[in-house]
Amino acid sequence: MKAALAVLMAVPAALQAAPDSSHDWLNGTWRAQGDGVLRSTDGKPLPLTPKAAAAWARVKPGFLAGDPKVDPARRCKPPGEPRLMADPGTPFSAIVTGPRVLFAYQWNRLVRMVEMEAPREVIGPTYFGQNAGRWEGDTLVVDVQGLHEGVALDRSGLPHGDKLRITERFRALDKDRMEMVAQFTDPDTFTRPWTARLVFQRQPGLTVAEDICLDREHLVGKLVDPDKAKAK
Repeated sequence: MKAALAVLMAVPAALQAAPDSSHDWLNGTWRAQGDGVLRSTDGKPLPLTPKAAAAWARVKPGFLAGDPKVDPARRCKPPGEPRLMADPGTPFSAIVTGPRVLFAYQWNRLVRMVEMEAPREVIGPTYFGQNAGRWEGDTLVVDVQGLHEGVALDRSGLPHGDKLRITERFRALDKDRMEMVAQFTDPDTFTRPWTARLVFQRQPGLTVAEDICLDREHLVGKLVDPDKAKAK
Protein backbone atom coordinates (compact mmCIF):
# COMPACT_ATOMS: atom_id res chain seq x y z
CA MET A 1 0.00 0.00 0.00
CA LYS A 2 2.79 2.41 0.96
CA ALA A 3 4.63 1.61 -2.26
CA ALA A 4 1.50 2.24 -4.35
CA LEU A 5 0.90 5.55 -2.55
CA ALA A 6 4.47 6.64 -3.20
CA VAL A 7 4.05 5.93 -6.91
CA LEU A 8 0.80 7.94 -7.05
CA MET A 9 2.42 10.86 -5.27
CA ALA A 10 5.33 10.83 -7.70
CA VAL A 11 3.14 11.02 -10.82
CA PRO A 12 2.16 14.72 -10.54
CA ALA A 13 5.78 15.73 -9.98
CA ALA A 14 6.93 13.74 -13.00
CA LEU A 15 4.24 15.27 -15.19
CA GLN A 16 5.13 18.72 -13.93
CA ALA A 17 8.79 18.30 -14.86
CA ALA A 18 8.13 16.82 -18.30
CA PRO A 19 8.18 19.44 -21.07
CA ASP A 20 5.62 19.41 -23.88
CA SER A 21 7.28 17.74 -26.87
CA SER A 22 5.70 20.32 -29.19
CA HIS A 23 8.07 22.87 -27.66
CA ASP A 24 11.21 20.89 -28.52
CA TRP A 25 11.90 23.22 -31.45
CA LEU A 26 13.41 25.72 -28.99
CA ASN A 27 16.01 23.28 -27.64
CA GLY A 28 19.47 23.73 -29.10
CA THR A 29 22.20 26.30 -29.63
CA TRP A 30 21.43 29.64 -31.26
CA ARG A 31 23.21 32.77 -32.41
CA ALA A 32 21.68 36.19 -33.07
CA GLN A 33 21.87 37.63 -36.57
CA GLY A 34 22.60 41.31 -37.11
CA ASP A 35 24.80 43.82 -35.29
CA GLY A 36 23.36 43.73 -31.76
CA VAL A 37 21.61 47.11 -32.06
CA LEU A 38 17.85 47.26 -31.48
CA ARG A 39 15.70 48.98 -34.10
CA SER A 40 11.99 49.64 -34.29
CA THR A 41 10.07 47.32 -36.59
CA ASP A 42 8.20 50.30 -38.05
CA GLY A 43 11.44 51.73 -39.43
CA LYS A 44 11.06 54.95 -37.49
CA PRO A 45 13.49 56.46 -34.94
CA LEU A 46 13.07 55.09 -31.43
CA PRO A 47 10.39 57.08 -29.54
CA LEU A 48 12.68 58.39 -26.81
CA THR A 49 11.73 61.18 -24.45
CA PRO A 50 13.95 64.27 -24.77
CA LYS A 51 15.72 63.42 -21.51
CA ALA A 52 16.38 59.81 -22.57
CA ALA A 53 17.51 60.89 -26.04
CA ALA A 54 20.05 63.26 -24.49
CA ALA A 55 21.31 60.56 -22.12
CA TRP A 56 21.69 58.09 -25.00
CA ALA A 57 23.55 60.63 -27.14
CA ARG A 58 26.09 61.12 -24.34
CA VAL A 59 26.98 57.41 -23.98
CA LYS A 60 26.34 55.96 -27.44
CA PRO A 61 29.78 56.76 -28.94
CA GLY A 62 31.54 55.20 -25.94
CA PHE A 63 29.38 52.07 -26.01
CA LEU A 64 29.92 51.51 -29.72
CA ALA A 65 33.66 52.09 -29.29
CA GLY A 66 33.85 49.57 -26.43
CA ASP A 67 35.06 52.13 -23.89
CA PRO A 68 35.18 50.46 -20.42
CA LYS A 69 34.79 53.86 -18.77
CA VAL A 70 31.36 54.14 -20.36
CA ASP A 71 30.17 50.54 -20.83
CA PRO A 72 29.96 48.50 -17.59
CA ALA A 73 29.96 45.24 -19.59
CA ARG A 74 33.50 46.10 -20.71
CA ARG A 75 34.37 45.97 -17.01
CA CYS A 76 32.85 42.47 -16.82
CA LYS A 77 29.49 43.44 -15.37
CA PRO A 78 26.64 41.39 -16.90
CA PRO A 79 25.32 42.92 -20.14
CA GLY A 80 21.78 41.95 -19.17
CA GLU A 81 18.66 41.40 -21.22
CA PRO A 82 18.03 41.71 -24.15
CA ARG A 83 21.53 42.95 -24.98
CA LEU A 84 23.28 39.64 -24.32
CA MET A 85 20.80 37.64 -26.37
CA ALA A 86 21.10 40.11 -29.27
CA ASP A 87 24.91 39.87 -29.37
CA PRO A 88 25.98 37.81 -32.41
CA GLY A 89 29.32 37.14 -30.72
CA THR A 90 27.68 35.30 -27.82
CA PRO A 91 25.87 32.07 -28.78
CA PHE A 92 23.54 30.52 -26.24
CA SER A 93 21.80 27.23 -25.56
CA ALA A 94 18.05 27.05 -24.99
CA ILE A 95 16.83 24.29 -22.68
CA VAL A 96 13.12 23.61 -22.23
CA THR A 97 11.91 21.90 -19.05
CA GLY A 98 8.47 21.80 -17.45
CA PRO A 99 8.96 24.45 -14.74
CA ARG A 100 11.54 26.60 -16.54
CA VAL A 101 13.03 27.59 -19.86
CA LEU A 102 16.76 28.24 -19.56
CA PHE A 103 18.98 30.37 -21.77
CA ALA A 104 22.60 29.44 -21.07
CA TYR A 105 25.05 32.00 -22.48
CA GLN A 106 28.67 31.66 -23.50
CA TRP A 107 29.54 35.00 -21.83
CA ASN A 108 30.67 34.20 -18.25
CA ARG A 109 28.44 31.09 -18.34
CA LEU A 110 25.48 33.26 -17.38
CA VAL A 111 22.07 31.59 -17.23
CA ARG A 112 18.77 33.37 -17.69
CA MET A 113 15.84 31.51 -16.12
CA VAL A 114 12.29 31.95 -17.39
CA GLU A 115 9.85 30.77 -14.72
CA MET A 116 6.91 28.96 -16.28
CA GLU A 117 4.94 28.36 -13.09
CA ALA A 118 3.28 30.47 -10.39
CA PRO A 119 3.79 31.79 -7.81
CA ARG A 120 6.46 34.11 -9.19
CA GLU A 121 7.93 36.46 -6.61
CA VAL A 122 8.73 39.88 -8.08
CA ILE A 123 12.40 40.45 -7.37
CA GLY A 124 14.72 43.10 -8.62
CA PRO A 125 16.26 45.04 -9.91
CA THR A 126 18.55 42.39 -11.43
CA TYR A 127 20.59 42.13 -14.61
CA PHE A 128 18.10 39.80 -16.27
CA GLY A 129 15.02 40.95 -14.35
CA GLN A 130 12.09 38.75 -13.43
CA ASN A 131 11.12 36.51 -16.36
CA ALA A 132 7.59 35.08 -16.25
CA GLY A 133 6.88 32.76 -19.16
CA ARG A 134 3.94 30.98 -20.72
CA TRP A 135 3.24 29.05 -23.90
CA GLU A 136 0.67 30.29 -26.39
CA GLY A 137 0.54 27.31 -28.71
CA ASP A 138 4.08 26.92 -30.04
CA THR A 139 5.07 30.51 -29.12
CA LEU A 140 7.00 31.22 -25.92
CA VAL A 141 5.84 34.49 -24.36
CA VAL A 142 8.06 36.05 -21.68
CA ASP A 143 7.11 39.08 -19.58
CA VAL A 144 10.19 40.83 -18.21
CA GLN A 145 10.27 43.41 -15.42
CA GLY A 146 12.63 44.47 -12.64
CA LEU A 147 15.64 45.07 -14.91
CA HIS A 148 18.62 46.83 -13.35
CA GLU A 149 18.42 50.47 -14.46
CA GLY A 150 22.15 50.56 -15.21
CA VAL A 151 21.87 47.81 -17.84
CA ALA A 152 21.79 49.05 -21.43
CA LEU A 153 19.22 47.41 -23.69
CA ASP A 154 21.71 46.91 -26.52
CA ARG A 155 25.35 47.45 -27.43
CA SER A 156 24.68 51.09 -28.38
CA GLY A 157 23.90 51.92 -24.74
CA LEU A 158 20.13 52.32 -25.22
CA PRO A 159 18.85 53.35 -21.77
CA HIS A 160 15.71 52.54 -19.80
CA GLY A 161 14.11 53.30 -16.43
CA ASP A 162 12.82 51.21 -13.55
CA LYS A 163 9.30 51.09 -15.03
CA LEU A 164 10.42 49.16 -18.10
CA ARG A 165 8.32 46.17 -19.13
CA ILE A 166 9.32 43.91 -22.01
CA THR A 167 7.06 41.33 -23.62
CA GLU A 168 9.05 38.88 -25.73
CA ARG A 169 7.50 36.41 -28.16
CA PHE A 170 9.72 33.58 -29.43
CA ARG A 171 8.59 31.43 -32.36
CA ALA A 172 10.16 29.16 -34.96
CA LEU A 173 10.42 30.55 -38.49
CA ASP A 174 11.60 27.18 -39.78
CA LYS A 175 13.64 24.30 -38.35
CA ASP A 176 16.84 26.37 -38.21
CA ARG A 177 15.62 29.93 -37.57
CA MET A 178 13.83 31.55 -34.65
CA GLU A 179 12.52 35.07 -34.18
CA MET A 180 11.95 37.08 -31.04
CA VAL A 181 9.61 40.05 -31.25
CA ALA A 182 9.85 42.28 -28.17
CA GLN A 183 7.58 45.14 -27.13
CA PHE A 184 9.14 47.77 -24.86
CA THR A 185 7.00 49.90 -22.56
CA ASP A 186 8.62 52.49 -20.28
CA PRO A 187 6.86 55.86 -19.75
CA ASP A 188 10.02 57.41 -18.29
CA THR A 189 12.14 56.59 -21.35
CA PHE A 190 9.81 56.15 -24.34
CA THR A 191 6.90 58.30 -25.46
CA ARG A 192 4.98 55.19 -26.52
CA PRO A 193 5.44 51.40 -26.64
CA TRP A 194 7.60 50.19 -29.52
CA THR A 195 8.66 46.84 -30.95
CA ALA A 196 11.97 45.33 -32.04
CA ARG A 197 12.64 42.04 -33.85
CA LEU A 198 15.62 39.70 -33.58
CA VAL A 199 16.31 36.62 -35.70
CA PHE A 200 18.44 33.71 -34.47
CA GLN A 201 20.15 30.95 -36.46
CA ARG A 202 20.45 27.45 -35.08
CA GLN A 203 24.07 26.33 -34.60
CA PRO A 204 24.11 22.53 -35.00
CA GLY A 205 27.15 20.89 -33.47
CA LEU A 206 28.39 24.08 -31.81
CA THR A 207 29.53 23.76 -28.22
CA VAL A 208 28.87 26.86 -26.14
CA ALA A 209 32.43 27.48 -24.98
CA GLU A 210 33.49 28.93 -21.66
CA ASP A 211 34.18 32.66 -21.97
CA ILE A 212 35.20 34.15 -18.63
CA CYS A 213 35.45 37.92 -18.92
CA LEU A 214 38.05 38.42 -16.19
CA ASP A 215 40.38 35.87 -17.81
CA ARG A 216 40.72 37.86 -21.01
CA GLU A 217 44.36 38.77 -21.37
CA HIS A 218 43.81 42.45 -22.18
CA LEU A 219 41.73 42.92 -19.00
CA VAL A 220 43.83 41.12 -16.37
CA GLY A 221 44.87 43.62 -13.70
CA LYS A 222 43.58 46.59 -15.74
CA LEU A 223 39.95 46.89 -14.69
CA VAL A 224 39.00 49.96 -12.71
CA ASP A 225 35.44 50.78 -11.73
CA PRO A 226 35.17 54.57 -12.38
CA ASP A 227 32.49 54.95 -9.71
CA LYS A 228 34.74 53.42 -7.05
CA ALA A 229 37.72 55.40 -8.28
CA LYS A 230 35.80 58.66 -7.82
CA ALA A 231 34.89 57.68 -4.25
CA LYS A 232 38.54 57.37 -3.20
